[in-house]
Amino acid sequence: MQVRDAMTRQVATVAPTTSALAALRMMSGRRIRHLPVVDSDELVGIVSDRDLTPAIRTPPSADLRARTVGRLMSSPVQSVRPDDDLLAATRQLLAWRISALPVVDHGRVVGILTTTDCLEAMVSAIGDATSSAG
Repeated sequence: MQVRDAMTRQVATVAPTTSALAALRMMSGRRIRHLPVVDSDELVGIVSDRDLTPAIRTPPSADLRARTVGRLMSSPVQSVRPDDDLLAATRQLLAWRISALPVVDHGRVVGILTTTDCLEAMVSAIGDATSSAG
């Protein structure tokens, strides 16, 4: 099984200049926890809700628009390709103790692979194996 078989294809991205508050609102509205950060269509980082939440809470008097994703993102970012082996990508998530990998093809973000995607693929594979064994 390959990454393309499990990844989420409808991936939202943000620019490094996006405010932390706007990124957090986007995550909340889409019910997601990670946003790849792109600059001129090139992956430059990733930001999670855990990166953003403390930034908008303290100090409360600071201008939230001044706190940009570019200042809060993790960079450099680990990524995978659509044709990479899904088991190897899942092992990367576990080894690096992260919960999402942007999927990049020819320099462009084409998806995201999360721990949830990997679990769903595993459950599907086990279910398929169980029903074909019976």
